[in-house]
Amino acid sequence: MTPSVRSRTLAAVAAVAALALSACGSSSSSSTSPAASSASTSSSASASQSAAPKPLRIGFLPPTMGVPAFKGLADGMTAAGKANGDTVVTAEAKFNPATQIQTIQQWVRLGQVDAIWVIPVAAKAIAPSLTEATGKGIVVLAGGAPADYGFNGIQPGMSFSAIDQVAFGKGIGDLMAACVNKRLAGKSTVIYAGPNAAAQSTTDINTASQAALASGAPGATIVQKLVAKSDLASDQVLIASALQGNPTSDGFMAGDAEATMAGLNAYTAAGKDATKICIVGNGGEPDQLAAVKTGKLYGIVAFDFMADMGQNLGQLHTMAAAPTAPGTQLTVPIKTVNS
Repeated sequence: MTPSVRSRTLAAVAAVAALALSACGSSSSSSTSPAASSASTSSSASASQSAAPKPLRIGFLPPTMGVPAFKGLADGMTAAGKANGDTVVTAEAKFNPATQIQTIQQWVRLGQVDAIWVIPVAAKAIAPSLTEATGKGIVVLAGGAPADYGFNGIQPGMSFSAIDQVAFGKGIGDLMAACVNKRLAGKSTVIYAGPNAAAQSTTDINTASQAALASGAPGATIVQKLVAKSDLASDQVLIASALQGNPTSDGFMAGDAEATMAGLNAYTAAGKDATKICIVGNGGEPDQLAAVKTGKLYGIVAFDFMADMGQNLGQLHTMAAAPTAPGTQLTVPIKTVNS
């Protein structure tokens, strides 16, 4: 799996519980990056105006069905498709690009689907099979951007859906700045924990979140930057150690989902009242949502995969009505929940 695809996979695994965000009673907002917002809006409007009159047979192909995130997304797709009159079929790829290629070719050559949504293991490897699909009038929604597949721009009958890590990071930083200004009179000493994956997405989240905090709350100072570990327990030890070195810290910001709750645990264990300081991060898990509701977490930012699924289904119907027309670049919406 390429680094960009791996980062999307990890983001989906960490944030798929964002599906529950729509049921949360906390204050929330949903957004995309400015560049993608108009594309998503026009796509949604187009879908509502010109949805295909006939149901679609949709093939959904994630990297694996063995990860709960993707299994949950497949189940959600099946239910949403059924409600819309569509039939959704899924397949297990086991993180094997050759299996994804074989599955797509089978669907196409046997005429089993009208539309395909694929989250690739290796984007460039499956590109020829996607082109074969669109050549047969089967529309495609592919995770990522055209360049990931070696395409020079948007293709006929093919749309793309990407995660905007810069907008995601900015959302975290903006939320932290809002908390500092509201709870701490604009001043805070902050410990930051970034994602543990060494990828461009990590750099984007780190840079954007820290820049947004500096811009929105100039009186906040990041006194230590950490790289999150792979599990909550290890993160908590790491953050507790940093807190010992910065005992007056009253702010914690995380670009990593596990580190978010680990930070709350570490600050609480240090005797700090989490409802009076600022702890903000990445997430959407039930325990995080519960902590936001009580004010212990000021807020969390997550990719809104429920909204993304809806816009993707709409886009497949829009393309199916005009399968030779150029597709669209979509962006996964971002959901913010705060106390």
